[in-house]
Amino acid sequence: MQQIQELIEEKQLKPGDRLPSERELANALTVSRASVRQAITALATKGLLSVQQGDGTYVTTPSFRSDALVELSQQLVEQQISPNEIVETRLLIECECARLCALRATPEICQKLDALLEHNREARGDGDTLEKMNTDLHNTIAIGAQNKALLKIMSDIWALMNENMWYFLKNKTNDRTAVVEKHLRQHVEIVEAIKAHDPKRAKEKMKEHLTDIDSSLASLIS
Repeated sequence: MQQIQELIEEKQLKPGDRLPSERELANALTVSRASVRQAITALATKGLLSVQQGDGTYVTTPSFRSDALVELSQQLVEQQISPNEIVETRLLIECECARLCALRATPEICQKLDALLEHNREARGDGDTLEKMNTDLHNTIAIGAQNKALLKIMSDIWALMNENMWYFLKNKTNDRTAVVEKHLRQHVEIVEAIKAHDPKRAKEKMKEHLTDIDSSLASLIS
């Protein structure tokens, strides 16, 4: 990431220039393609690169990013936190959140989950709205678990996921409509289990949902 950024800062790569392929960069920088991919993700987060699906990665005019976001993007590269590692962590945390939520969900939490599902159905064609609905639904389940430590961990996971894993999913998913419909069905099953106060089923359905995401992700970044 530092080497590519230096090329941009030294004007050897200018706004509008197209970067070499991942394979070419990996060979030139003597690193793995996975490292190149993480570096591109981080630099796109910083606003130095623009990834255009099916076309390539281009140098762009730097945009303002908060210090916290810049630090996060650097951590993604330095720590090599892979998208699959994030999903593994979600499986550990969110399945337990779903179980506890089924045990502890208040009528208000159940009503909010129902409302989010309805908004999800209405916003199927709106990617940005759907993404927010998805985040809100998972966060509401974490809130319903009534465990502040789990909620804090979930907040950190979302911060990593939004700057790493979703980058790949949003830019490489081929049949977006099919994915939206499948995830809506899975969300309905999770919410129904929570409303029925069935902790075992809620945990199982959350595991199915996240395992499906993991499988999809593996096929996209392999």
